[in-house]
Amino acid sequence: MNARRAWSLGVLWLSACGISLGPSRPIDDAPPPRTADDNNYDDGFLAFFDAGPAPSAPPPARLGDVVTPAKRPPAISGGTLAVSQDGAWAVAADPDRDLVYVVKMASKASTTLTLAANSEPSRVALDDRGMAHVVLRGTGELAHIELSSQKLLSTTHVCDLPRGVAHDAKSGSLVVACASGDVVWLSAADYSERQRAFVDRDLRDVVPTEHALYVTRYRSAELLRLDAMGAILSRVSPPQSKATRFPQEVFLRANGAVVTPHPTPLLPLDNTLLEATMTPTLAWRAIPGPDDTVLTLHQRSQIEEVSVQPGGYGSACNTITEGAATLVGADGAGAPATGFSDSTVVVDAALSPDGAWIVVAAPGNYLQNSPTVMFYSAHYGVGGHEHHEHGHHGADAGTPPSQPDAGDAATLDAGTSFPPCGFASYTLGLDVQATAVAFDGKGHLYIQSREPASLSVHEIITDFFDGQPGNESVTGSNNVASITLNTRSARDTGHDLFHANAGSGLACASCHGEALDDGHVWNFTDIGPRRTQNMRGGFLETAPFHWDGDMATFKHLVDNVMTGRMGGFAVEPRYADALSGWIEALPALRPSARDAASVARGEVLFASSELECTSCHTGTTFTNNLKADVGTGGTFQVPSLRGLGLRAPYMHDGCAKTLLERFDPACGGDKHGKVSQLSAQDLGDLAAYLETL
Repeated sequence: MNARRAWSLGVLWLSACGISLGPSRPIDDAPPPRTADDNNYDDGFLAFFDAGPAPSAPPPARLGDVVTPAKRPPAISGGTLAVSQDGAWAVAADPDRDLVYVVKMASKASTTLTLAANSEPSRVALDDRGMAHVVLRGTGELAHIELSSQKLLSTTHVCDLPRGVAHDAKSGSLVVACASGDVVWLSAADYSERQRAFVDRDLRDVVPTEHALYVTRYRSAELLRLDAMGAILSRVSPPQSKATRFPQEVFLRANGAVVTPHPTPLLPLDNTLLEATMTPTLAWRAIPGPDDTVLTLHQRSQIEEVSVQPGGYGSACNTITEGAATLVGADGAGAPATGFSDSTVVVDAALSPDGAWIVVAAPGNYLQNSPTVMFYSAHYGVGGHEHHEHGHHGADAGTPPSQPDAGDAATLDAGTSFPPCGFASYTLGLDVQATAVAFDGKGHLYIQSREPASLSVHEIITDFFDGQPGNESVTGSNNVASITLNTRSARDTGHDLFHANAGSGLACASCHGEALDDGHVWNFTDIGPRRTQNMRGGFLETAPFHWDGDMATFKHLVDNVMTGRMGGFAVEPRYADALSGWIEALPALRPSARDAASVARGEVLFASSELECTSCHTGTTFTNNLKADVGTGGTFQVPSLRGLGLRAPYMHDGCAKTLLERFDPACGGDKHGKVSQLSAQDLGDLAAYLETL
């Protein structure tokens, strides 16, 4: 096979995914154009492309009959597992069943601890006193569990909406980060509160390193470095990065297919590869990295134009948002992100003790019968190289992939069997929906699954291409332990559909993590900028949907977006009802008032006829479900105000970074409530009230 044909086989494989993207920057030095001599493929294969748009994907194999449990499981948050360095103990939180499992690894015996209903246990931290501490999202508490007795000793109320926890050995403190904005230090000895600081909204993980204490923000993916009193010393966002993109028309035309031109012009129809600029969103997980660094697992989302045509949100290697990892150094500088194109909804990550491998849990792959535990080389991408693994799995893992140096143009090498779109170097073929991963100090990998509820331990087998670090290859694994944690299924069809790869590498949760939003403003062709919308707190009551109010029903929304733009399967009404039912059961996240008097004054202002707020924002969801021109360049659907405190930026185009900026004339002025006469104190009171809705 000549080099050109080898390259074409790779791109033909990709072209079947049906991507259609807006303008992107070409990558130099792409492979040469094909010639007629290379067009010697089977006519039946090419007929697939001549037949016009591909039909929608088949339903996921695991979907089956609709299942609706009495207790609806919460959205997947990941990061619910902690393992002691010596491998003696594993502690797994189970938010679906309000349980915590304490596993003594020597005997592989698991003890189940039952929590109060709707506790929603989440992050777990182990201290140096033989205790495990578990965040209880639903009750605002931290649960304290003694490992030796495997008993729940007590709980401590910490804050509204606790999210992250870590044991800071230097200060002898347990540090808790809250989505409501507080960071709380508790004594690791008696759990008394040492100090509390309001830092910023939407906090997520706590990461103590040798010389600093970091907290992350979920939707913005910011990393905040704090001093001992909780003041912000610096803010670091993972840098924007480039992802290779493959225009559908280019590859189909290059291989002799008859192609109807895309309504949005791309680039000249040659073999030029494209790059999309990706910006960080949704920091699912942050963990300590080597040498005083922090590894952040997040989404990265496209900033160039996005097509709203069928398939316009992407395909297997070309999704408009994908999982990624960024390593942030002690100096605050972030290396370019590594993209994980074949992992849908990456909610947890673990770094091997030798620093060679990032292992991620991708529960969104489960419904499609795809691996949910994926290995990516940490030496490429997070260390400053764009990741270009080529799908080496199992026995094929011994062949070294071709890796460009940092700064090199990302092109397809002649003879590669798959395009360079961030495929895993190795996948662990477990038939489970993994939601958390961790390593012990011996290099054993622990995997927690929510469906079925299990814990497995694996010894990873690696090899070297040339005996040099950085050229490792995972060649296999030995199962050390398989432990059933619970036999009761946590299946919920709506929950399954929300988190599942719809067929194009995207899930609802890819942009609406935890049914919130990613805070990203998308640039849609023919529509313009539109900020992702929140889905919690009475979503069905806000119909018609989208900023333009052009989706009359939830089924219309699913057909247009999930089946159409995301390239997914045709969703039967019963499945659409299951999905809407699960979303509707999710409450809005509401931080409590920081200043009750200010909130009370703001409530009076909001209700006053002078400001006219309630002429549009009324009812239980604070919307009249109509469209209005509020001075921001068009007529848009009046959004719900539920959960507003955790939904920055605001307005359809994100023109307001904060609620106070929302009152700026640049974001509508008096066309959006008559507020120009209000004092700074009044505006602060109004914003304080709105944050509590």
